[in-house]
Amino acid sequence: MCELDKELDINPTPEKIIEIVELGIRNRICFSELQCFNQNGKFLHKHPLIQKNSTKAVLIDLMRNNPQAFLEEHKNVSNNISRYKSYLNRKKAKEKDKLKWQAQLSKHMEKLNLMSEVIQEFRNGNI
Repeated sequence: MCELDKELDINPTPEKIIEIVELGIRNRICFSELQCFNQNGKFLHKHPLIQKNSTKAVLIDLMRNNPQAFLEEHKNVSNNISRYKSYLNRKKAKEKDKLKWQAQLSKHMEKLNLMSEVIQEFRNGNI
């Protein structure tokens, strides 16, 4: 961040400004997560890394305790991916809608990847 800050002093560009702002936001979220953990012993689950770990923990728990529900969730996520892919292929869709659908598709793809990791860990006996 210090290197980027020095570059901004010399030659500010919109990309560098956006990058420094995003890093600042991530640092603030990280600090608030750590501060909450130090005070309460619990995370806020707002930082993307903690959210991912939290989601994975829920999926692992679901796989252990209710494999049928896990498989149904896997099927639902797969169906959602297919649905949003078909939405994105619409020719007359508005750009605003396409952005929303792309965000939803990314979210579901990420969850499907996590579910695949959980299945792989289960197969390897790591769970």
